[in-house]
Amino acid sequence: MKLNNNYRLEIEKISFGGAGLGRIDGKVCFVPRVLPGEIVEVEVKKEKPDYYTAKLLKVLEPSSLRMEEQCPYGKFCPGCAFQHADYRYESEIKNGQMRDFLERSLPLDNCEFGSWQAPEKAFGYRNKLVLHVEKDGSGTFLGYRYEDGRKVLDVEQCPLACDEINAKLAELRNDRGFFHTLHDGQTFTLRYTAHDGVVCWRNAPGSGLSWLKEDMPFGRFSVPAGSFHQVNGFGAAALVENVTALLRREDPEAVIDLYCGSGLFGVTAALAGVKKIFAIEIDRRAVESARYNLRLYGAENSEVIASDAGGALKKLAGKLPGSTVLIVDPPRGGLNQNTVKSIVRSEIGHLIYISCSPDTLGRDLNMFCNNGFDLKFARMINMFPRTSHFETFTCLTRK
Repeated sequence: MKLNNNYRLEIEKISFGGAGLGRIDGKVCFVPRVLPGEIVEVEVKKEKPDYYTAKLLKVLEPSSLRMEEQCPYGKFCPGCAFQHADYRYESEIKNGQMRDFLERSLPLDNCEFGSWQAPEKAFGYRNKLVLHVEKDGSGTFLGYRYEDGRKVLDVEQCPLACDEINAKLAELRNDRGFFHTLHDGQTFTLRYTAHDGVVCWRNAPGSGLSWLKEDMPFGRFSVPAGSFHQVNGFGAAALVENVTALLRREDPEAVIDLYCGSGLFGVTAALAGVKKIFAIEIDRRAVESARYNLRLYGAENSEVIASDAGGALKKLAGKLPGSTVLIVDPPRGGLNQNTVKSIVRSEIGHLIYISCSPDTLGRDLNMFCNNGFDLKFARMINMFPRTSHFETFTCLTRK
């Protein structure tokens, strides 16, 4: 039994999720807040059949790429995994993780890897924070859940949030009456745009809250307050740039923007010269804004469909021109089986798959590559600096 024993080990690499991988008597041990090549002292906390998890006690031989953590909550908050790493090195680690996931899942003989992209600054990029409320006998806590998901870490400021959100949070926390308006188990959201400033809501935005106005590379873009939009302006712009480059190269007759949200990639396609656009979204608030955004940018020959992804693709099967590019940007769970089947059975020849979850991305790309597609291009975009997450932009063509 290894529990609560101390061990010295060398970190081989950083696994997806941010924990370092070392070995104790040949068995894998995961340790947070470490870097490859470091010699560390750890205390084993859990034992599973295939691995241990351990607490970092001391860095005995630090990496030259280790840096001082800039967040006072770094040792307790589960949100950030790379506060202790040189920022460029963080992006290189994530780029390697993306390649590992793809290599594990499918052949890469015909795949070009683009250079990774990342914001200039590792902090101050988030335009949205969702905080949790806990009330008990000792007071009210507003912040992030600990790793166990039960208790809330009280957070006065978050270095990942933009300055405007942190200023608003400080103002609210200094208002004695504010905490009386919070209830145990609530969420409290702060959302920022340059046009609207910071807007806040408890649990869900009220029906009277106006659409927010985002500044995108192509101009003003409207998004309902509670609907999905990228939390990092640089990352959103990078995705627009990558989609634009591919569409201009392929010059398709039509684009399907699946999981279109407020129509970001539909608008991108219209501005890239695509004549026919189909946008599919199940969030009806986002559907309305997608219609508005597409009209605003001259996509008159567009159709916005309020439907689930798989069902809408089946209905479109007979309406698609020969040259069609499908763009998918699904939730973390990836594509369901019905959607994959609809894509495989269609005549679609080009697929752009944007993902924030490399494990489900690898699973879905494997299914496509086993059913007539080739992966042609992949790029890591560090959409979420200092956290363990990143975005992947991939392109596939039918053989």
